[in-house]
Amino acid sequence: MKTEKINQIDWRNPQNGEERILITKLIINNQIKICSEFHIKEFEKNKYIMACNHDNQIWIYFKIDLLNRKITKLDSKLISKLNPPR
Repeated sequence: MKTEKINQIDWRNPQNGEERILITKLIINNQIKICSEFHIKEFEKNKYIMACNHDNQIWIYFKIDLLNRKITKLDSKLISKLNPPR
């Protein structure tokens, strides 16, 4: 995953429907309570970078694999190179 490529993709809100439902379920099932606001970038088919924010504080970043229903925190080295959603 190349940061330069990811930074060229615009952040967006998840689309209504299956994409939003699956991502929201992953957040809930993994007990991630810091996502009152989130934005995504699809860098490969069904693979996303997600930025979560709670109360306009620090952005926390995750990698999502919808096909395998996995969500993992990004490492700090990659995070430091990402442009935040706003």
